[in-house]
Amino acid sequence: METISTEEGSSLERVSADVKSYGAWKNELRAVIAEYKVWSQRQQLLSPELEEQLLFLEDYLQQDKIQLAFVGEFSRGKTELINALFFADCGRRLLPSHLGRTTMCPTELFFDEKAESTYLRLLPIDTRIEEYSLQYYLSRPECWLEVPFNSANPDQMAETLKKVTETQEVSKEEASDLGFDLHFLEACRGGGGSDTVVVPAWRHALVNFDHPLLRQGLTILDTPGLNALGCEPDLTLNLLPECLGVIFMLNADAGVTSTDLQVWNEYISNLRLTQNAGLFAVLNKIDGVWDALESTEYNEEAVARLRTLTAQQLELEEDHVLALSAKMGLHAKITGDTEELSKSNLGTLERALSVDVLGHKEASIRSKVVRTLLQTIKQSKSSLKENKLALEEQQKIFRLNHDQAREHVKHLLLNAKQAQLRYQQQLELLKRSRDVLLGKRKVLLRTVHTDHIERYREQVKRELNSSWTSLGMSSAIKNFFAKVRSDLQRLGLEAAEVDVEVQRIYFEYKKLDVSGIELVQPDFSVEPLLEKMDVVKAQALASHTHLSALLLSQSKVTKRFFNSVVLEVDQIFKNSRTETDQWLKMVLQPLILHTRERKHLLENQIMQCKQVSGEGKKKREQLEVLRKLIVRIEEKNQDLNEFILRVQEPPLLQ
Repeated sequence: METISTEEGSSLERVSADVKSYGAWKNELRAVIAEYKVWSQRQQLLSPELEEQLLFLEDYLQQDKIQLAFVGEFSRGKTELINALFFADCGRRLLPSHLGRTTMCPTELFFDEKAESTYLRLLPIDTRIEEYSLQYYLSRPECWLEVPFNSANPDQMAETLKKVTETQEVSKEEASDLGFDLHFLEACRGGGGSDTVVVPAWRHALVNFDHPLLRQGLTILDTPGLNALGCEPDLTLNLLPECLGVIFMLNADAGVTSTDLQVWNEYISNLRLTQNAGLFAVLNKIDGVWDALESTEYNEEAVARLRTLTAQQLELEEDHVLALSAKMGLHAKITGDTEELSKSNLGTLERALSVDVLGHKEASIRSKVVRTLLQTIKQSKSSLKENKLALEEQQKIFRLNHDQAREHVKHLLLNAKQAQLRYQQQLELLKRSRDVLLGKRKVLLRTVHTDHIERYREQVKRELNSSWTSLGMSSAIKNFFAKVRSDLQRLGLEAAEVDVEVQRIYFEYKKLDVSGIELVQPDFSVEPLLEKMDVVKAQALASHTHLSALLLSQSKVTKRFFNSVVLEVDQIFKNSRTETDQWLKMVLQPLILHTRERKHLLENQIMQCKQVSGEGKKKREQLEVLRKLIVRIEEKNQDLNEFILRVQEPPLLQ
């Protein structure tokens, strides 16, 4: 098979290359953290506080994922686009994609490094009979059917993955009990009778296999059409809001249909409330709208007008509406046809994903990991600089005559005693401050205690029992979110009060410090949590609007829906407690680390002063000892400079 090696073809592989570069960059950061930890331990600077801080950064990088979702009605080409973007190197369609309905259940593709082997796990559709949410089953592998496969054999893997297309025939009553809207189900053909309909055989699919992009943290969510989105709250409340990029698929020949607009308005447009997701609309199958009797310029202008109209209908920026042919792109990649690949326009989406999605993710890592790591390393670097200046001062002393040297040493020892006094005052300040923050911690964590969720949940149940109307249910949902949002806002206000106290602590500490090192306190904000809560609320209200008829008639559907809502809000509360606790643990870390390093420096200075004033040592020998110590400090400083250079890599995405 011919490979695509031209500059244009290379640019069309940009998202794959950038995902790999992003993964390599994260691995480099993790390596720097590990090496810096060892370095600090050798220098006797690895305090419990520093070790905890570095462990937090390692965990953050370990948990980081690049999540993409492909959403739209059936037969829009979602699965074909996934094949074209990520799996063309298999030399064939990896995921099942053909005319009509293919992916019948939401399918997640990822790499699980803890798993012993590759697998396809399928959750039976019958689990919808119960009121439990999808999140409940994710921690219960015994409820899933596991089908192993060999990822080194694309043909065998593709055959295994066809299981996600499986369906089963059930009565309309059974389908309704499973939560399906009968208007969106196909009637059974053949001997099933008019009362029989076709439903997916599986509720959810998990595909774990070793692929270079998945190994770097890429996870892909392939969704079925409107019916699956409407009756699986976890999709819209949890999975979609967690995605960095959401690709909304449309057919270019039809534009935005009424069902497309329904999917967009009810499940996708609310994601604008979060800065986490990049939303893209893709007009697929543009090869079907090209007029062979017209010029290339005419066809390009027609597609441009369609993009403009689509952007207006969906209220998107026009550069987030892309027109392409996934089928052409996949065929071109497999056959190595660079001209067809260019014509498919697949590269426009790949470039958009690289710039918007990966660019956003890179900025987040630089803000949350790189900044903290650089500050910690530079703090160690400043301490080394002070130590070196002290040694150079002692070199000057040895070059003085005996009386001058003794007088100078007295002066240094006096300064050291004053530094010891400041050090003791700093220790007392930190001890008092820790006690104050410990008391504040209880108040802050009590504000968002998970017991609140259970209390609000019981209140919702009472409201529902007293008013089983669509308006009453909507009011109950809004009241529930008003209460949990109020708790988060109160957390923000109380955290702001704590932050004022922390600023005072830093101010008092800096008055006792003469090093001139900039000590920056970690910040905390509830805005991302409120943002996520608003998305969950918007998605819940949109889902409720679509499901109102079902919710009023089916208690299990109602319970499953509210269980999913409450579970998602409960997770936000747990995250807020974790982040608050972590902030309070870390907020004094810069001061504690600096104090420990000052203590280490002070002990060295006193010891070296005693060596200077010691009798019986020749000046030449003592100067040689000091020279070696300075050389060693310069070597340590060079180690830190290399760490900084490795952390301060230029932006990956140009």
